[in-house]
Amino acid sequence: MKIVDLFIAARSEVLQLLNETEDASSSVLGWDRTRPNSSTRHRIDVVLARHIEAARRFGIHVVTRHLPCGLVGHTDYLIESAGGEVRVW
Repeated sequence: MKIVDLFIAARSEVLQLLNETEDASSSVLGWDRTRPNSSTRHRIDVVLARHIEAARRFGIHVVTRHLPCGLVGHTDYLIESAGGEVRVW
């Protein structure tokens, strides 16, 4: 697989997910095919994780740049302080 094939596959899957997304109906109908946001988010996360893993073979790594927000759960993110210093929280 070439890197361009990876990009094409990722784009195709994202477009497919977008095509499957529908606005929620204003009424509760038995034939309503909409999904909860959490389900859509999970499906996107699965596609993203699969393609990120495949991209590692090409030396591509995802780095999250994060400004200090005070949430303890945000560990191991690269943090940029106001002075431009980059550190790991």
